[in-house]
Amino acid sequence: MSEAPGASVRRSPDGETCVSFLSRGDRVRGRARAHASAAPPLVLLAPPDGAAFGAYADAALAAWSAWSSVAAFDLPLCGSRRSDKLGGLAFDSDETLALAIRADLELQLESDLATALDWLAAELPAVPSRIAFVGLGRGAELARGFCEREPRLDVALLAVEPPHALLLTRGPDGDRLFERTLPSLDPRPGALEAVARLLRAALGD
Repeated sequence: MSEAPGASVRRSPDGETCVSFLSRGDRVRGRARAHASAAPPLVLLAPPDGAAFGAYADAALAAWSAWSSVAAFDLPLCGSRRSDKLGGLAFDSDETLALAIRADLELQLESDLATALDWLAAELPAVPSRIAFVGLGRGAELARGFCEREPRLDVALLAVEPPHALLLTRGPDGDRLFERTLPSLDPRPGALEAVARLLRAALGD
């Protein structure tokens, strides 16, 4: 039984589960592919285009589900939530509008991802051994606060733009974050294996 408010769930023949739920009055759509092992890691993905059903998410769910459960959800103003009027302006750092609504977008995404984790906890057949967040581009920009505050996350890999990415790991006490700078990550679907290697090393997989 899903714990996400207003959730609508659809399961496809290939083993993928699609969901939509309410978060701060906004409807969020996403997808998850569960791994069959007893206690796999879980990777929560915010792809470069912010779309749960885009090319990067398609490739990541297909590749990473070989070793983990994987889920992706549309970011605010991305994917099914895209706004032709606001989308370009809201993510342009030179625009006044971007500064005005940045804090609200961060709060919205924090609510979205926390609700997504609630839903995944109820939906996945096995409790994840560890949980990682991967944010590239817009997802990395908006989710830093969520990654710092969400106690269920063990690892966060954030890549906003070259030349660097950040790896955040939560210490054994559960409340201390360790930050490490990494070389830039390639945001193209063809570079998924390099991201997977970093994740699996950080997760101890």
